[in-house]
Amino acid sequence: MSSRSSVPPWARALLAGVLATPLPVACRYNYELLSDENAVSPFGGMGGLAESGGVPGDGDGDGGEAGASGTGGMPPGVNSCMEIPYLPAAPQIDGELDPGVGLFDVPVGVWRADTPDDTPDLPAGNSARLAVAWRPDGIYVFVEVLDPFLLPDDGSGDGPWQGDGIEIYLDDDAQYTFAPSYDDPGTVQFICGAPTDQDSSVDWCARYAWDMSTVALAPQSAFVRSFATPDGYVFEGFFQGNALGLTDWTLNEADEIGFNFGHNVSTTGSATDQGFREGQYFLEDDGTLENRPFVSTNGFCTTRLLPP
Repeated sequence: MSSRSSVPPWARALLAGVLATPLPVACRYNYELLSDENAVSPFGGMGGLAESGGVPGDGDGDGGEAGASGTGGMPPGVNSCMEIPYLPAAPQIDGELDPGVGLFDVPVGVWRADTPDDTPDLPAGNSARLAVAWRPDGIYVFVEVLDPFLLPDDGSGDGPWQGDGIEIYLDDDAQYTFAPSYDDPGTVQFICGAPTDQDSSVDWCARYAWDMSTVALAPQSAFVRSFATPDGYVFEGFFQGNALGLTDWTLNEADEIGFNFGHNVSTTGSATDQGFREGQYFLEDDGTLENRPFVSTNGFCTTRLLPP
């Protein structure tokens, strides 16, 4: 079950006009900073989600030992763009892959270069492995990134998408009232930056949604953190209803959600109009400009929740 409010006609007309023209990568929906700095996690992890202001910055948390401990892949036949397994126990946000779910390689179907002349292909040494699972009260995401040169956004640009990091796209039920517009509430893009170096972690994500600035975000609606590893970083997060602007979001087997995943890659310290980012790729991507997931819900997978 999810709680929704209708989008006013003027907003629908405005968004329809925006979507009629392909948007530059820098053009995104309303931005809010999500931080776990002042929240208390019921999972014994790193905190929760709360509204905050100012410029995003890297946390100096002591997240403990980082790195993915899981082995193997997803259960046979499971593709997280089509279906995701059940997580047997409440997640621990500690930089270790939770038991009961496996990582799989994220294929690079379409590399979207910000500077095609410099990086026509995904730079060597960069890759991502992904695990996604569900609980009755939220969606668990774990990402293991190989990255030989960590260069996240330094806070001076337009947001954390301008550097190394990952993107998570969620919709509560894969039904879009005014597709391809984002539902308000119910559809959100989260961008989570990489740590700056091997001694740091990051305890925030940026939240982008359509006209979500009036939604009150309660603490403990998401728990997120990125941890440095010897060869890159890992991200771990748990996203609950309030992270989508919902007052009620209960998940059950066979339910469907909207989902996609993106990986932002930086390789040098030379900034462009896209910040430090060289390019990005998505788990699901048909190659068109108009169906990029941060522009259109046509870029979301319809993902079914598997039985426990």
